Amino acid sequence: MNILVSDTFKESYATSHYIIKALKKMGHTVTTSIEDFKADIDLAVVIRGETQNPVELRRGGVKRLVLWNYEPEGCPYLTKEKLDNYDFIFNSSKANNFWVSSRTKTPCMWLTQPIDPEDFYPMEQVKEKKCDVFYAGSCSAVAFNWIWHIYNLVTKKIRVAGKGWNVDSGCVYGKDFTLNCCEAKVCLVLPAWASPNFTGLDVSSTHYSLRNIMYLASGSMILAPENKDFDSLFTNSYQWYKYTILEHMISQLKTMLKVSPMKQTIWKEIHAKYTYEETLKKLIKVSMNE
Repeated sequence: MNILVSDTFKESYATSHYIIKALKKMGHTVTTSIEDFKADIDLAVVIRGETQNPVELRRGGVKRLVLWNYEPEGCPYLTKEKLDNYDFIFNSSKANNFWVSSRTKTPCMWLTQPIDPEDFYPMEQVKEKKCDVFYAGSCSAVAFNWIWHIYNLVTKKIRVAGKGWNVDSGCVYGKDFTLNCCEAKVCLVLPAWASPNFTGLDVSSTHYSLRNIMYLASGSMILAPENKDFDSLFTNSYQWYKYTILEHMISQLKTMLKVSPMKQTIWKEIHAKYTYEETLKKLIKVSMNE
């Protein structure tokens, strides 16, 4: 199959990099430029939606056109007319999927965020834990306050990575991300929707951090907000600790740092079910009406 993958990001950690790698491994012919492609394009996968006008792609002869991980905040100029020109819209976030499905006639489908097992895996060569807590994410007001409480109430051995933290590591991706996970006793997930005054969160929310699977794929133990949708992905969701409000998170973290961690085996399930290849098989099947 001839497939076009369109993305503004070209870095090795970009979603398009992993998609292209998986598609080629599956035996497909892949291009990133419609101008450079001589044959008919069977399927075009547009990442987020910043780069391509779906109407122009239609004129270019693309047979099937899909949007992956549309971000409403990052692409406000994607009008209903443009969204309606896609054959399918796929989202790793159920919250975004719900939002966009109410604004377009295009069928929308939730696909779990996949991982590349060559980048996200238990690093057995890491024998020593170098920090108690690792957190990856931007330094928002909420995230800063929650980390500040951990620093003052639980442990000062915290490693953070992401925009705005003013640390040498900056953002970490791929195997660097995995190394940080494996060197920490606990990988912390903060709630996507929480108030700065710590009034808690809605545990019925369908939104959870896409890093959850990356943490677990590295074989790490995580402490994450309670979320039924995320729990339902796995047969052994008891293998990580959960919390509902700040006080609960603090007590859970104290417990995790005292006890010997159980052997986490969910990474094997992720490597079998939630890779880019497995996810792309579903995407292609739905997109091509196979």
